[in-house]
Amino acid sequence: MIGQFQMMHFRNAEHLQFITADRVFGKRRAKEQLPAAYDERSRLRQEEEKTGKRKRSMESKPCAMKTCLFVLCMYLLAAGEAAGQLLPELNYPQVQYGVTRWDAKWVTCDGIAEADYAVVMFRRAFTLPEKPAHFVVHVSADNRYKLYVNGTLAVMGPQGSDWRHWRYETVDLAPYLQAGDNVITAEVVNWGPDRFFGIMSIRTAFMMQGETQAESLVNTTAGSPWKACRNEAYRPVPVNWIYGVDVVGGFYATNPGDSITLAAYPQDWTSPSFDDSAWLPAKWIWNISNEGEGGFFWLMKPRTTPQVVQSAQRFRRVMRSEGVPVAPGFIRGEQPTVIPPHSKAFLLLDYETVTLGFPELTLSGGKEAVVTLRYAENLYNPDRSKGDRNEIAGKHIRGVRDVIVSDGRPEFRFSPTWYRAFRFVQIEVETAGEALVLRDYVHRFTAAPLQRRAVFECDNADYEKIDGICWRTAAICTQDNLMSDAYYEQMMYVGDSWVHAMVNLYMSGESIWLRNAIEQFDFSRMPDGNITACYPLKSTFITPTFSLVWVAMLYDFMMYCDDRTFVKQYVQSIRSTLYWFENNLQENGLVGKPVDGYFVDWYDDADFAGAGIYPGAAKGNSATVTLHYAATLRLAADLFDYIGLPEDATTCRRKAEKVKIDVIAACWDAGRQLFAETPDKRFFDERTNIMAIAAQVFDREEQKKLLARCLDDTTLSKPTYYFRRRHFNEMRRLGEGRQLDKVMDVWKNLLPLHLTTTPERVGKPRSECHPWSAWPAVAFVHVTAGIAPAEPGYKSVNIEPALGTLKYIKASYPHYLGDITVDLKKKGANGIEGSVLLPPGLKGTFIWRGQPISLTGGEQKIDCP
Repeated sequence: MIGQFQMMHFRNAEHLQFITADRVFGKRRAKEQLPAAYDERSRLRQEEEKTGKRKRSMESKPCAMKTCLFVLCMYLLAAGEAAGQLLPELNYPQVQYGVTRWDAKWVTCDGIAEADYAVVMFRRAFTLPEKPAHFVVHVSADNRYKLYVNGTLAVMGPQGSDWRHWRYETVDLAPYLQAGDNVITAEVVNWGPDRFFGIMSIRTAFMMQGETQAESLVNTTAGSPWKACRNEAYRPVPVNWIYGVDVVGGFYATNPGDSITLAAYPQDWTSPSFDDSAWLPAKWIWNISNEGEGGFFWLMKPRTTPQVVQSAQRFRRVMRSEGVPVAPGFIRGEQPTVIPPHSKAFLLLDYETVTLGFPELTLSGGKEAVVTLRYAENLYNPDRSKGDRNEIAGKHIRGVRDVIVSDGRPEFRFSPTWYRAFRFVQIEVETAGEALVLRDYVHRFTAAPLQRRAVFECDNADYEKIDGICWRTAAICTQDNLMSDAYYEQMMYVGDSWVHAMVNLYMSGESIWLRNAIEQFDFSRMPDGNITACYPLKSTFITPTFSLVWVAMLYDFMMYCDDRTFVKQYVQSIRSTLYWFENNLQENGLVGKPVDGYFVDWYDDADFAGAGIYPGAAKGNSATVTLHYAATLRLAADLFDYIGLPEDATTCRRKAEKVKIDVIAACWDAGRQLFAETPDKRFFDERTNIMAIAAQVFDREEQKKLLARCLDDTTLSKPTYYFRRRHFNEMRRLGEGRQLDKVMDVWKNLLPLHLTTTPERVGKPRSECHPWSAWPAVAFVHVTAGIAPAEPGYKSVNIEPALGTLKYIKASYPHYLGDITVDLKKKGANGIEGSVLLPPGLKGTFIWRGQPISLTGGEQKIDCP
């Protein structure tokens, strides 16, 4: 079953379509397949009532998606445990096992410098009289852990957050336990001073607690049988990014590579049979406290996102090799490649698309041989340009490195301690007096279990290709949290997450990523009301415009998700965000000097290419930033109305009107009929004028005229990927979606270059896999198909299609009540025909050429002249 599942659902890697049990079997058959899985919650509840030791949050019943995902994972595990599927998170999507009392303690390894680089192994061997039906545990670590049960990788974590909201995973280990001898092991990595900027670390630490008395034998406590040992085989491989030695393009914020000397690596240390008698007892650190309590170290909070899933996938081609003939079946795992003694060789492998995960190299022999693995999203020309990504002639590789020094053992499987992003991997080998055998190299693709439910089909092949690479980008970068990019930073930035979370919502119907981002960014809020530009973050980056974006994220949540309570808890946060801008207005009414720096978009203008804002507005007087504030006041007003604060709403609207008047007075150029970016009127930017449309400075008809001028005026500074989300949104709001093709040029330009994911920038591409550029996947459904919420909570829908140059479209949005589907084609010069399908219980309106048609649940025919 495991193999069939992987073949069926992972062979087409770009779609990443992970499924749940009800979609495999149907809900009734899923229950028939695993009735025990459906009964496990009631059994555990009864057990808890008897012991009285644990309380679980019962605020809401687990949703069908949660139950089905659990059943699917359990079914797969039962059918093929050797495949090593990661276990599902039991507290997703609702908390079912929240810990109210911690009996376990934090532990570490004696004899290490606890804040420095270290890879530490923890072991707990024990005996069970029989294989348990359930064995639920809570587990976490600092910085990061991989948990193994009897040698099988079972869990990775923790989900990233900060010290006051430190996450723990909750899983059922029973599928990997057995009657007799068992061992739970954990590899805990602290990357030290050069660690990932998104890890807020205190010291190397580990903890585990069983859910009930039956599982308490694995609790980490002072004097418990847990043992620990530093793995002396590991050293970090720093990434030299400042001078472009290892990576090209700038800031590298994630973890270093791995250097591993196998002579110091304990063989089979995750196995029950391993002799750990020389290891020291795990060292007690301190007690464990929960979020909202006081405590010395980490304050614990249940994980809020699903556990990632993995699938074994193969490289597609050997692009180049030197020094050794590559066995034809090597990349299929069928034939080893042998590197003779006293020789050098390299193999350049191509995966054909950018990907992310934990590639695994199996090697044997070759005592004292040195193997270097280099990972890169693309290859470089001598001038460091990239060109056509499919062409390799004359190009070379730069990238993050892992280094393995072999000790000649019969077999070793190397997997990096942290994610590796790549399209290309180069294996470089230098042998000593013994031949080295490369037995296999398989990629363990790793991502959140997102299933694409949205549909988009049309008669434009370029649009369909762009849709595909946008979805691939978002899916790859959806891990424990959202990643700003797959390779360089991997952090959760506000602006990036605003796009990324909505792509996930539109494609999968899953809102957890939007909810998680809103919550975590609010954790970062500073005393002045601003949030940090990304979070979790061990440094402090402040971009006030991203604080405004956070309000837009909350607004989107209000419109698409039916959870007024969630929105209401952020009343004071909305006020705090707006407070900074109100108090930073100058006498001319424009926003003044930023805290750190403003960011609007990456600029591609020759004089200041790579800047995040027009330099003349960097210290204030930016019409774009001021209009962004005005537009956000309008969103805040709607939010306040939604949560029952009409006075706040009225105040926001009054302030927005005042800001609009001031911007017109300072920056409107009557001759050009455009807004300048600053009062000196030296620079005219399309971004400024699109933001004026978003702020609704003029009436609707004048907004349409301003949009037309923006799109047609080639003398304006033109926005790049990130900012163009606003173009799509304003086109949809104004009924101008027919002009969508006018802003698609930057995405169409990717296709001849064979990019497989969307990049960060236009003029100076760095990251090749950057979700903030993935908005067209939303626009095709939101603008072209015209599917959008008509009121907060998505209680009703407006469908106003704008086919533009297209003749046919089929699209769907995964509403929480069921899919909203349109299947339409043009009819004659101005007409449209086809069908619309709404889920039961959802009402809506179909709008064509300004004429509304009422919709109800079910399928309705459309025939408009």
